[in-house]
Amino acid sequence: MKTVYFVRHGECQANVEKRTAGLNDSPLTALGLQQADETGGQLKGVEVDLIVSSPLARSKVTAERIASKIGYTGEIRLEPLLHERDFGAMSNQPRDIALPAIDAGDVEGLESLEDFAERMGQALRHLEALPGMRILVVGHSGAERMMRTIYEGRSYQTWLETPDLHNGHIREYAF
Repeated sequence: MKTVYFVRHGECQANVEKRTAGLNDSPLTALGLQQADETGGQLKGVEVDLIVSSPLARSKVTAERIASKIGYTGEIRLEPLLHERDFGAMSNQPRDIALPAIDAGDVEGLESLEDFAERMGQALRHLEALPGMRILVVGHSGAERMMRTIYEGRSYQTWLETPDLHNGHIREYAF
């Protein structure tokens, strides 16, 4: 059986400011760096065959810090399928303004929910096909929620019912 450990990146500046980061690179805060290190400590002793990360810096830096903590010396693959949902014109906007507009779907450049679900389904199939039995994935809250919804066989429209993965937390997938 293959196990995928999905880790949400550490806290980033957009999280603190209650903004929608989306595809914008938002640096990790001091707490975010600490969370990455703590997650690495929690995974110490788990032999990871491969680390895959969203290409966004907040995930990549989290992956690098975890790799250092667990003694992983292999490649960290950057996988574009794992990036967060594109919020278009609502990227880097205050959540209380952005989320209602995103939910209404009336945002220039917004990745549709259908396209987002399709991409996360592709990401899930990609992870399942990767070599290795223990894969560590570092990515984003929204991406993981949609991926988990698809993994559980539910309609993508129910994705907001999936519990949110907090910064630095781990969720396991078994294939």
